[in-house]
Amino acid sequence: MKSLFALSLLFIITSCSFDNRSGIWQDSQSINKKEKESLKEFKNINLSNRVFFNKTVAINKNYKFFLDKPNKNLEWSDFFYQNNNIPKNFSYENLNEIKFISKRISRFKINQNILFVKNILILSDSNGNIITYSLAENKILNKFNFYKKKIKKIKKKLYYKAENNILYVSDNIGYLYAYDIFKQKIIWAKNFKIPFRSNIKIYKNTLIASDQDNNLYFTNKFNGNIIKKIPSEESLVKGDFVNNLSVNKSVFFLNTFGTLYAFDPERIELLWILNINPNIDDNYKNLFTSFEIKSLNDNLIILHNNILEVINSKTGNLRFRIPIKSNISPIVINNYIFIITDDNLLVTIELNSGKIINSFYINEQIKNFNNEKISKQYVTEMKILNSKINIFLNNSYLAIFSLEGNLLELKKIKKKINSKIISINHNLIYVNNNKIVILN
Repeated sequence: MKSLFALSLLFIITSCSFDNRSGIWQDSQSINKKEKESLKEFKNINLSNRVFFNKTVAINKNYKFFLDKPNKNLEWSDFFYQNNNIPKNFSYENLNEIKFISKRISRFKINQNILFVKNILILSDSNGNIITYSLAENKILNKFNFYKKKIKKIKKKLYYKAENNILYVSDNIGYLYAYDIFKQKIIWAKNFKIPFRSNIKIYKNTLIASDQDNNLYFTNKFNGNIIKKIPSEESLVKGDFVNNLSVNKSVFFLNTFGTLYAFDPERIELLWILNINPNIDDNYKNLFTSFEIKSLNDNLIILHNNILEVINSKTGNLRFRIPIKSNISPIVINNYIFIITDDNLLVTIELNSGKIINSFYINEQIKNFNNEKISKQYVTEMKILNSKINIFLNNSYLAIFSLEGNLLELKKIKKKINSKIISINHNLIYVNNNKIVILN
């Protein structure tokens, strides 16, 4: 019954469109033949009774990793670093010293995501304040609040992306606006009436975002006017997963129903569509969950519902699939996928072949390292720094492994991490108790 319902929704999508200029619903035949034919490729992936990967695999002694040189990063303008949601091999001084701690920058809870543009940190809080902080001057430059008194008491969830001194912001109320970071003023603002629920991407002069009803918007970044609005299946039950976008030649959109779309960003035409929700026939007993789409070369890497899938980004065809339980987003870099299972098994996979290069239990290595006894640890984040795997634990420890799987260092971080971590100019920047911390 649920499959029939999903297919009915897809039929509605294929038979309706939006006017390119006004964005008003029209009952038309404007979706071209290529888009209609692509719907024939609609697939339902149903993996029942799957066995999750939990084996240790010894690395071949002759195996060699090839990574790009560590990158001295100077900007972080996107929640997921860049348009394709792929981080780099960042450089880091690895001194484990607190270089700087600010005063409390807000009395409201600071949101998880931090941006950094032209030596300016950009943060937001639950009251809707956009906070710009100068590292050069060690002070708050400005606190800007877009919201009027009647909605100031509503807890705000902001999504934002920076480009050319402009911060593009969407929120859980339904506003989309452009804010000049340095002139400290609004350029334009639109009220879409429906709360936004996705990260923001930019392709040339187009902003791309989705709302909580899984409508996908292509808007003009200079004035906020709708170029095209595309409906997709709406989830009847809302989980924690937020609609996710990735841009790499094509625009990839994964909605909360578990359907993955690929669009041509120039013509805003559908290229292909694929349902990856394994619970589509399960009467919503289990909600669709996923981490962000990572797009690299011709590969889409998606970890969802404890399934790692690599999909051909040109065709939507599955390349390989590994059932694997994980609570954190995998790292994809060069030809490698690094993923940590929920029982702390670190698995390294070749992207092009799907081959398991090696896998080992983090806990066992930590336990045997200098007789350290660290209990109740779980992984909160993972980064590739200085061509090494850096694993951040909830108890404020940092475990540094070689790519081959040897534990090299185990350090106690002096200030607990309460946000996402960004890498800037050989340093790590994060938030601790509403204070900015720079670790080098």
